[in-house]
Amino acid sequence: MLEDIKARIREIAFPEIDLIVGIARGGIIPAAMLAGFLKKDLDFIWFQYRNDLHQVVFDSPLCVKLPEKPLSGKKILLVEDRVKTGSTLLKAKEELEKKGGKIISLAVNGKADISLFDENCFPFPWIMNERI
Repeated sequence: MLEDIKARIREIAFPEIDLIVGIARGGIIPAAMLAGFLKKDLDFIWFQYRNDLHQVVFDSPLCVKLPEKPLSGKKILLVEDRVKTGSTLLKAKEELEKKGGKIISLAVNGKADISLFDENCFPFPWIMNERI
């Protein structure tokens, strides 16, 4: 599956981007992959919304840490691993736009401005369900 993700990334004609921002935690690995591929700076936006079992624990996503890099006037690729309802992606976009960023969203799986896949069951190669 990792090779499929890499192949999809190579097929995309990315618009001009100044900064890649991953939505932590799920967006950390795909954002780092994209930052390396596109040779762009990387930062993260952090939320509290779900627990480690992926159960919703807050009424809506709560932004707990914004990116540290300047955002004003920057063209930002906002990266999330999975978009189901879109609530975290929309909240992240809103927070970054308040800081002056111009946002293009990317989802590894689900609906976004750029979507690599949109499948009901998608195995992320970086998620390990077993203890080592």
